[in-house]
Amino acid sequence: MCETGFDFAPWIAIAISIIALLVALYVGYYTIKIASNLSHRE
Repeated sequence: MCETGFDFAPWIAIAISIIALLVALYVGYYTIKIASNLSHRE
């Protein structure tokens, strides 16, 4: 049972990095979309 706990560390790091990347892409896309909408209105 102790070995499974050790195997979890890299998977958690990979999951966090993938989630962070997706969040960054989503936020970046949304920021560009909002910025283009604001610039079109003016």
